[in-house]
Amino acid sequence: MSWTPLSHNRAGAHQRTCVRVALRLRGKKRLGVIIAMPDLILAHLGWKRGDKVAVQIGGGEHAGLVKLAKSDVGYVIGTSGTGKHEVKQVVLPAAWAGLPKTPRPACEAAHHFDDDCLIITLPTWAPRAPALAPAQTAVVTEKTPVAARPTPPLDPKWAAAMKGKTFGGKVQR
Repeated sequence: MSWTPLSHNRAGAHQRTCVRVALRLRGKKRLGVIIAMPDLILAHLGWKRGDKVAVQIGGGEHAGLVKLAKSDVGYVIGTSGTGKHEVKQVVLPAAWAGLPKTPRPACEAAHHFDDDCLIITLPTWAPRAPALAPAQTAVVTEKTPVAARPTPPLDPKWAAAMKGKTFGGKVQR
């Protein structure tokens, strides 16, 4: 029987070198696609926590790919965890059709670099040709003023019975 020694050095145990993609709950009901990136990849691209990235979802010949590029507007690179367990991540809304309706665990995703962009291959649980779900557009209407409540007729008997009580925010005298 042969034995292989297991190194006791845990310094690099949490240092990941791959991109991981998960589908997780954000709050109680909303799903979000989490793209976690190790510091090694961020350093290669010159990105850091707080930078913004534009996200493009591939279609046609690029189906099943997501492209991240540094931008002035977009999704913020945030963190999750603390200390040596801190992970840099981008949280995307689950806004394309075909995504599962239940959370999926994080799994490694193949990636490559194209100029200053990071291109990630989505896991098998993601649709190969995602189509963006129709945007939920809010119908903006002008607020119409509500007509004031009609005041009751000033019948002397009624006014005497209601003396000192409020009706529609007005005190009857």
